[in-house]
Amino acid sequence: MSVPDQTPAPPDFYSAPPPFIPAAVGVAFLSCPMLLTLVGGSGVAAFITSVGAASEELFRGDRLPPLPFPDISATPGSCTDP
Repeated sequence: MSVPDQTPAPPDFYSAPPPFIPAAVGVAFLSCPMLLTLVGGSGVAAFITSVGAASEELFRGDRLPPLPFPDISATPGSCTDP
């Protein structure tokens, strides 16, 4: 009587293991954070725009002190004298 060869087969390293979480479940879990990121991003953009408008209003010319500039045409020896 002969005994059949019972050596174990080598593992197949080329096949990928089954996924831990199915792709549909991963997409379902990641769609809500992605939508919240898009909505939050538009809210942040609106906030930054309003802060920019407020700072523009703050530094508008009517609220800044007037600077005393010398009158160039009244100075002697200017190049515009005939």
